Amino acid sequence: MMQYLGIIEQRTNELLQQFHNSSKDANEGTGDVVAVIGQGPAAPAGSTVINIDPPVIGDEDDSEDESDEDEERPLSRDELKAKTLRGLTKREGQQMSKQAKRKGRKDNKVK
Repeated sequence: MMQYLGIIEQRTNELLQQFHNSSKDANEGTGDVVAVIGQGPAAPAGSTVINIDPPVIGDEDDSEDESDEDEERPLSRDELKAKTLRGLTKREGQQMSKQAKRKGRKDNKVK
């Protein structure tokens, strides 16, 4: 991606330079100096390493307790409520266990 942006910037600078040269020929007597926008990238393309950490999805996609019937037909309002509550309680339980583990680690560090 950065390489493509560098190529675009280089071509833009070339076009600006050509425009400046053509306008300078038309305005010989003025002597105006036009700065070219950007003189290229500060670092060569590919010299910097970019790390992108994808978000963690977790076990939300793994619904082992649910059957395939849910995907074949629309759910009623009560079924949607029940499914949502199951998901919320499961998520809250996971968060509580994570907090308990963190608290246990803090207690071990304090001792």
